[in-house]
Amino acid sequence: FDKGFQNANQQYSIQYYGSGKDASSKLLVEWTNQHGCGGNPKLDCNIVMQYMCMNNGTDADYPHNRGIKAADVTKNKLYMRDGTGRNTQNYKEPGRGGERYDAFIDRMKRLENNVNRRRGLHETLWWYDQCRYREANGGLFRADQNLGSNKIGYTSASRTRQNRRGTRRGFECPEERDYFPYWVPTYQTENVDEESQEQDSKGE
Repeated sequence: FDKGFQNANQQYSIQYYGSGKDASSKLLVEWTNQHGCGGNPKLDCNIVMQYMCMNNGTDADYPHNRGIKAADVTKNKLYMRDGTGRNTQNYKEPGRGGERYDAFIDRMKRLENNVNRRRGLHETLWWYDQCRYREANGGLFRADQNLGSNKIGYTSASRTRQNRRGTRRGFECPEERDYFPYWVPTYQTENVDEESQEQDSKGE
């Protein structure tokens, strides 16, 4: 990305695809697999596409006055969006040993008030915080990776074999991103390519 394109006026407008009762829309998706898939009995893979949806609501649901008023800023925290800059949202994890309930609520309120309306927002702050608290699935393959522990004292779902240091990217949960199917309710809708799955099961 060129630094000049951090200016919203220089960026392309996002095209949103929606379906209504009178007509449907189609989105063409193309991809290239990094590893082999199909055509070999020793290969086994599934093509899984994840996507998120949000109800459009009505005009009354969206912030007015370009989001300047306090009520508009609050509403902005609820809407999925791409950012006009490349920085991620702010987050502060709990201190060592965890926190009391009142301290947890205070911390989350401060973080929620600091959600930046100019930055991308897909998963919510609360979703990521739950990920930081949730203990990692110990049954997953970790190879030779030492995932370490967070400040609370155990390995959480924010660390995976592919992300052993717990690097944060927005408010997505690394464990949910890296493994399918996930065993916790998520914002994502999964669509499995049944044709590739069937071919792999036959070794075709």
